[in-house]
Amino acid sequence: KQWYQRRVAITAGDKDLGHLLDAPLMARCHDKNTMLDVNFDRTLLKLFREIYYWERLKFEIPHSAAEVYAKEEDLRTLRENVLLVVRDYNRILAALNTEERGLFKERIKFLDKKIL
Repeated sequence: KQWYQRRVAITAGDKDLGHLLDAPLMARCHDKNTMLDVNFDRTLLKLFREIYYWERLKFEIPHSAAEVYAKEEDLRTLRENVLLVVRDYNRILAALNTEERGLFKERIKFLDKKIL
């Protein structure tokens, strides 16, 4: 029943699902302000899974959902690359002690401006 309600909501309500792609892909981690976190919309991930099964069940896919789903492979690759950048950035910052952070403070600021 829940998947059907979601399908009806997508079909009737959201004519433009492209807004789910508007959020920045990286953001500051809520727990640790110095670390980064991936900010990929989880609704989009759920939508991709649902559309996959809709196709297998031969359901009609709403046009707005099909447009976003057509980019699924590119978005998956992009998400994986962002995950790698976030993981490496966080690993490097975690390895720095207080003195090293002070030495690299300006460089870290520069990277933060580029990333965020």
